[in-house]
Amino acid sequence: MAPPFPAEVKYMARAERERAAKRVIRTSLLVAGVFLVVGAVIFWHAARAGSGAIESWVAGQIQSAGDAYLNPKLSFVDLDYEFPSTVRLRSLRLTAADPANPGKSVDIVACEQAEIELTEIPKAGQPIQIASIVLRKPVFQAIAAGAGSKRLIGFSELIKTTALGTATQPTLADLPRLSGLLHMKRVELIDGRIIADARVPGVPRMEIDKINTRLAVEPSGDGWYKLDTRITRAPIFDLAIAGRLNLDTFTAADAVITIKAQVAREHDGYLPPELQAFLRAHEVQGALEAKISAATLPLLDPGRGQMRMEASLERANLSFRDYRLPIDSLTMSAALDGGVLTLSKLDVRALRGTAAVQGALTFNAALDADLRVVVRNMVLDETIRDGSASAKDPKFGGRLNAQVAAAASLSSFATTQPMSDTWGRGKITIDQGQLVHIPVVQGLGRAITKSKSWLSGRGGKGKGSDRAIVLFTLRGRAARCSEMTYIGDVFAARGRGDVGFDQQLDLIVNAGPLEKMQSLLGKHVGGVFGKFTDALAGYHVTGTVREPEVGVQIAGGRINRAGRAVTGGLRRVGNGVGSLGERMVGTETDER
Repeated sequence: MAPPFPAEVKYMARAERERAAKRVIRTSLLVAGVFLVVGAVIFWHAARAGSGAIESWVAGQIQSAGDAYLNPKLSFVDLDYEFPSTVRLRSLRLTAADPANPGKSVDIVACEQAEIELTEIPKAGQPIQIASIVLRKPVFQAIAAGAGSKRLIGFSELIKTTALGTATQPTLADLPRLSGLLHMKRVELIDGRIIADARVPGVPRMEIDKINTRLAVEPSGDGWYKLDTRITRAPIFDLAIAGRLNLDTFTAADAVITIKAQVAREHDGYLPPELQAFLRAHEVQGALEAKISAATLPLLDPGRGQMRMEASLERANLSFRDYRLPIDSLTMSAALDGGVLTLSKLDVRALRGTAAVQGALTFNAALDADLRVVVRNMVLDETIRDGSASAKDPKFGGRLNAQVAAAASLSSFATTQPMSDTWGRGKITIDQGQLVHIPVVQGLGRAITKSKSWLSGRGGKGKGSDRAIVLFTLRGRAARCSEMTYIGDVFAARGRGDVGFDQQLDLIVNAGPLEKMQSLLGKHVGGVFGKFTDALAGYHVTGTVREPEVGVQIAGGRINRAGRAVTGGLRRVGNGVGSLGERMVGTETDER
């Protein structure tokens, strides 16, 4: 056999090398495939075997953190850990006791699912660190602790004050400071709802839905975080928050909060039907803007912070039954510094007039406060709704002017301890008034005329002609009136005495046609008749503001129903003196 040519030898060698290479590749792929399958099986078994322990550890860490830092009870139905760092909680809740209903509780936060992203793969025995939280369909319930209370269940005592400001927390897992647990970069709400319930009869629960927001968080060291977020529910409200927050001490710094909110008929379609009906029935409207700037503000003790607030309210109104409170505009400026909250300006334009308020509140044990109020030409008739029964037969009315200044300890009002002798004074003047339906005026009118006919024919809204003036000092727990003067179409009255904060009355009043004549004669001549009538007779008004009792006063002693004979004789003497006085000024005497 002839030897192969050199070219054939080269071809055969190359083919053999290619077949060998293919065998090596197939073998390598087979080995790699085997290792991959075996590795996957081993990893699946390992993950399956260890996931229960990991989930239990993470769940324990989250529960311990909730128990250590929160007053409301934190709970969730199930925790699912997804490698490498995702944790999902189902039915997450914060639950607090309801003080208005002993034995019952309220879910102040309820969330169908919460997603937590950890900073690293969790390891049993090592504290977890949370990088982000996403709440899906959360519900926040802001419910008053009781009717008219300013405290919200759970939220007013959200953080345990004993858990803040310590190096470590005495929990079972030896949790670090809150800043060590939370390495937050993001908090997100998806399709959230806020429910507010003031627990005021006739006021429905307010609900705002479709709230979506993302809070950007940036750690800046030593427990401080930079915050920047905006929460909107167009066109109802817009809330923006920026600043820094220390999670260990719950202190805010360099914070700016801006709020814009408005309620109007064209916007109520964005609200639940029950709230729409309430807003329409009570003619609620208004546009609010506020800006709060805080250099430093301890959230758990805000009285020690430094803060400024500017706010304005435009075209506001709230109606209830036959009455309403319209506000054309309101502007406010306040500042908190050194434990003192100073209200430098509160200007109100309403009821065709104006009001100005200034004051201060010191956050000490006594809660010392001072207040100054000036009201100019506010027309009380404007508080009556047009077309209502009260507009046809008003129970009150008039143009109001007032000045009041007071300085007192607010904490003393909550105790039975005696208050300082004199802590305020003021003056109230009403003209163009409708005052005959005030219980004290009615009682005096009946005592003088012995009938109710003098109440008829008073006219409707805005048709009053009564006048009144009250000078008073605030002493103890009562307003001590040094002068009380009423001048009406039928009679006039002048008196003095005390009106207690518990509505108890103790007044000495001279009233009748003679007193009206005295007001017509002028100050100097009237003073002479005043001394004469003071010595002769008057009325002693006791009882309460709502249910006064009017009795005849003789030489400092009260004549009750048992002394009708003396009362009748006194009335005849008074009638005779009154007739004489009216003839002196050329007026006619009404037959009693």
